[in-house]
Amino acid sequence: MRALLADDGSTLEEAGPSTPVQLLGLNSTPTAGDLIEVCDSESNARSKAEAAADQQRLERLAEQAGGGSKVTLNNINPNWDEDSEPAKLNVILKGDTSGSVEAIKAALGTLPQNKVVLRFLMAQVGDVTVSDIDLADASEGIVFGFNVPIPEAVTAHAQRKRVELRTYNVIYDLIDEVTAAMEGLLDKVEVKEAIGEATVRAVFGNGSTKIAGCYVDEGKLAKGATIEVTRGDKQMWKGDVTSLRRVKDVVKEVERGLECGVVTAGFNEWKEGDKINAFMMVEKVQTLDGLADRSTPMAEEDGEGDE
Repeated sequence: MRALLADDGSTLEEAGPSTPVQLLGLNSTPTAGDLIEVCDSESNARSKAEAAADQQRLERLAEQAGGGSKVTLNNINPNWDEDSEPAKLNVILKGDTSGSVEAIKAALGTLPQNKVVLRFLMAQVGDVTVSDIDLADASEGIVFGFNVPIPEAVTAHAQRKRVELRTYNVIYDLIDEVTAAMEGLLDKVEVKEAIGEATVRAVFGNGSTKIAGCYVDEGKLAKGATIEVTRGDKQMWKGDVTSLRRVKDVVKEVERGLECGVVTAGFNEWKEGDKINAFMMVEKVQTLDGLADRSTPMAEEDGEGDE
């Protein structure tokens, strides 16, 4: 340390507890929470600093993720389900000031992590370096820079290593993209979504094909939907609607308050009074704290014109 300054800029020989000071001559900028120890000699201080740096390196290496495809914000392989361990997203963060680094860490720390764990392999003040890219390469991590320049040599090295390197000057943009990256690790899930209810009022036909004449009580019935047929408290059958008819027309769906004929494959034991509960299996996008409203119906075969 070359100088010890008070908050008014005057030089100090020593500082007691709770005294704010400015240290000049440090080799690197410490982060918030780092401890500063006074040593009896420069060689002893240097030895302890090197030991602390080695320990930090070992801790980062111990946290490295296993093998797999390179992680990017745009192409992250889903690898999480309800029965597996949480997925891990390794992050290397470099910022312009200690305040911004700590603010970003605090904001990211509020994200739910029961499904995806966010791990900081490094969060420091300073420019992004080639060593940061090498660490990200070894740990399958992503490098984020906040208000720091990225030398061309570092960008080229990241491209050669196929390491994702992103820079930001707005904290919320960084938070949004990290959130998206974490959610990108989550699989879509299939959810049973009720679409309608109906009551069988008559049964037509005989032999191998019977038609249930139904009245739609709630929602709608749709071709390709899965239905559960119940009689009293007993479930009689579960399967798909193969055809819907309105009078003589083949239709794709029938809304509430209308009558229709329902044809299924594999069930002909219809009786008046049977209840039909119809639902679709949809793919839901997971978020860190639940399921998103966005959903995609599961693919169904078309062939209605053959009826």
